[in-house]
Amino acid sequence: MNIYLIPKNVKRINMRLKDGALFVSYPYVLDKEEVKKYVDAKLPYFLEALKRYERSYRYIGSSIYLFGKPYDLKCLKDTTNKVIFKDGAFLICYKDLSKCDMIFCQHFKKELERYVKIYYEEFKTVLKDYGINYEIGFKYRYMNGSWGVCRPKRREITINLRLLHYPLVCLKSVVYHELVHLIVPNHSKRFYDILRTKMPEYDKAHEMLR
Repeated sequence: MNIYLIPKNVKRINMRLKDGALFVSYPYVLDKEEVKKYVDAKLPYFLEALKRYERSYRYIGSSIYLFGKPYDLKCLKDTTNKVIFKDGAFLICYKDLSKCDMIFCQHFKKELERYVKIYYEEFKTVLKDYGINYEIGFKYRYMNGSWGVCRPKRREITINLRLLHYPLVCLKSVVYHELVHLIVPNHSKRFYDILRTKMPEYDKAHEMLR
């Protein structure tokens, strides 16, 4: 992991991961060696976070995953953002290299929406059994913090576009998870009892997203 120590006009040490590197800003008054000791103590946490980062983006060398299947990948700087599939490989044309994965996910957004609709229709009978008869709206965003977000008061669920990289069972697990939140707002035993009853393979799918 590349680590960058940057003295700044700040009150405390701040650490953040960006594009696989660790950026550390620290007050001018602190000695650099003290900062290094502080970073070393925190490093195990950030190394684990980096592993999660690498898994979440589903890159393996020059490959990219679509619904769990790997494809060869090439990225080309261009004046427009687009995705081309040719000879069994993907070509991502980009204006900003850091946006390649987002370009890919936006390109296949409709495919993700199609599967989400299928899983939602499957789960509707469960919702009706608990007296939930209103329609739920779905939004799609490229997120780093969570795979899905449920807002019961808004009758709305947001799905992470990056789920496109994972097997469909993972997408189903997230959709079901957020839908169960309409019945049980917390992560209590009752929540997981309902979820695992309706999707016995939930734990296995959830493990792939860790």
